[in-house]
Amino acid sequence: MDTLEFLRPDKSKIILALLIPYIYSGMVLLSGYLMSYVTNSPISLLIIPEPFILFAFSLFESLVTYPFTCGLIALYRKLRTRNLGDLARDMKGLLTVSISVIIFNPLSLRMILLSLILISYPLQEYGLPCGVLIAGVFNDSPAELAGLQRDEIILAFENDNVRDISRLMELLSEHGPGEIVRVLTDGGEYDLELGLNPETGGPYMGANFTNHYCDCGNGVCDPGERVRKGNTTFTYCIKDCA
Repeated sequence: MDTLEFLRPDKSKIILALLIPYIYSGMVLLSGYLMSYVTNSPISLLIIPEPFILFAFSLFESLVTYPFTCGLIALYRKLRTRNLGDLARDMKGLLTVSISVIIFNPLSLRMILLSLILISYPLQEYGLPCGVLIAGVFNDSPAELAGLQRDEIILAFENDNVRDISRLMELLSEHGPGEIVRVLTDGGEYDLELGLNPETGGPYMGANFTNHYCDCGNGVCDPGERVRKGNTTFTYCIKDCA
């Protein structure tokens, strides 16, 4: 099979190429109504774009799915002349028709486009801990003496991002009692002299902690950067929030 001949436009190919977007949309709409009837649930209303946008999109889809149209026409003509056996023996022709019908149909193209979007813009994970909330500060503790306040959110410890309690404890364990460490919160920066935990003998800050959950949008924000949530609420995120 000659590829140029296979793709050469004619009246049948042009008409079918222009109809395919509407045929596919009609099939999707019909399946939606059938599913709605079977499950006894209302079908979502379709948003019809402006006529020019609809026309431009349909024309674009007709061009993109044109090889699919050529494959359908080639199969129809072989069936009509009962020459499917010739196509089966023509490996190049069989491969051309197969690729055209399998790859360039509207459903496959949408799946390929969706895959490319997901690869380029991976789904963000929302609701991950984005800091450590100080739930309480003990009296006369290193945290209180340093000025840390209840409800402040620890974002960094010694210039290392703090994403959750486990990360804070990991960073804390790298230091010993008596050392002075820098703690960044949404309220400011503090120099804190670590105390001695009488139970473990390790470093001690003297506060109760809980994970602070926030929605970081695109998940990329610097320590202390404020991210808007709704009209008035702000949350503080760390760089590796998502």
